[in-house]
Amino acid sequence: MKNLLVIAYYFPPAGGPPVQRTLQHVRNLRQHGWNPIVLTVPADEYSEPASPFRTSIDNSLLHDLPKDLEIHRIPSGQRFWLYRCLEKLRLSHLRDMFFISPQGLDSAGVWNRRAVRAAQAIAQRTRIDAIYVSLRPNSSAFIGTRLRKLLGVPVVLDFRDPWTQYFLATFPTWLHYKISQWQEKSAVRQADHVITVTPTARTNLLEWCSFLSPNKVSCITNGFCEEEFSVPEGSSPRDDIFRILYSGNFCGGPEDKPVASRNAIEWVWRTLRQKLEYTPRRFDRVAHSPRFLLDAMSELVAEDPSLRKRLRFVHIGPSGPSHVQYVRKLGLEECVEFCGFVPHAEAVERMLAANALFFCLADSPTGERNDCIPQKAFEYIASGKPVLALSPPGDATELFERTGVAEICPPRDIPAIKTAIRRLMSGSRAYTPNEAVRETYGRRQLTSRLVHILDLLVASKGENVNSLAVGCPLPHSS
Repeated sequence: MKNLLVIAYYFPPAGGPPVQRTLQHVRNLRQHGWNPIVLTVPADEYSEPASPFRTSIDNSLLHDLPKDLEIHRIPSGQRFWLYRCLEKLRLSHLRDMFFISPQGLDSAGVWNRRAVRAAQAIAQRTRIDAIYVSLRPNSSAFIGTRLRKLLGVPVVLDFRDPWTQYFLATFPTWLHYKISQWQEKSAVRQADHVITVTPTARTNLLEWCSFLSPNKVSCITNGFCEEEFSVPEGSSPRDDIFRILYSGNFCGGPEDKPVASRNAIEWVWRTLRQKLEYTPRRFDRVAHSPRFLLDAMSELVAEDPSLRKRLRFVHIGPSGPSHVQYVRKLGLEECVEFCGFVPHAEAVERMLAANALFFCLADSPTGERNDCIPQKAFEYIASGKPVLALSPPGDATELFERTGVAEICPPRDIPAIKTAIRRLMSGSRAYTPNEAVRETYGRRQLTSRLVHILDLLVASKGENVNSLAVGCPLPHSS
């Protein structure tokens, strides 16, 4: 069996979307002749309040790991005491402003040297045949490229999201953006293979990194764990309430209003920061919130007051103050349930018990194509539940069109959203998923594509990997 060194800053017990992709690959690799060895950070770094990489903790995910999995947890060396001080002063963005180094522009770059030393120690005891690096943090890419030189083994960089081309990326300054572009080009040039998470992300990367051969870049989408969705449909509560459930984070607030500054210094800094920030792509985060669903629900309740007791929006995940305030503004407290974070297994159980699932995504004022497909989209499809998708043109919309499980509406079209909700509640349309398409997003099949890349890299020493054999079964994948 060949050994794969998996470098992943986010790994169980870290929870949330950053973990699922790597977790499921690790679970399935041995079935294909590869033994994973994981290099990550200690669990307590995920819960550090002032950390820029803070995430939820889900200890239940530890049960999904192979019992004899070799995991090395190396402290990142980040200056959390400094982050706490900046947090108290509400000056956290200073941290991002001054992290400029060859190891990346994120603070996790200080982990690189420690991780490289730990990987070398592992390689002295165990043969390493290839290295897989999960990004983000993007600075982790340089752990892989450094080890490629030191150990002489192929390196695969897996972009869970694009680096400089991420649709919601904002950089402290234009200079940070240009340095990040240079660093991204340097990293992908040195890697043996690069994996993107959507077809358009692959196309975009090949266009602006014109030196890359198409054979060096593949698309492997996110997916769903077959075992989690092979259980019978969850039992809905025995009442007359129609529940529309959303699982995960919202990237925007219903009203794009900044939090009021507490003092003059903070106001000056915030104003300066806003003038210096550089956003390469223009997408409106308000559409990546429950704003337009709530607006539609408000109008429906006004037209038919009985819906106040029969229609409910359920949010599983962190809800910001702006979401709660907007619900109060509309007078929909009785129609909205904020559940907070729950373990992944419980989230899946609640999906299976819901009447419908909610999906939203930021749109572009200029009509630019959105190349993002969040992890939840694949789990929604796997659940077999109908989806209310407020989705702009892009990869996610095409995914829902192919699978046939969604009512797709333009994000801001309130009349269309109201019509879709009425249709969902009436049950007048059958939402039968296309099983042939659905099966292509099972995690075991997706891991087999990764293994195909690894096998070719090891056999050819990083040369001539045919990406067409591992492409993504969505439009625009060529």
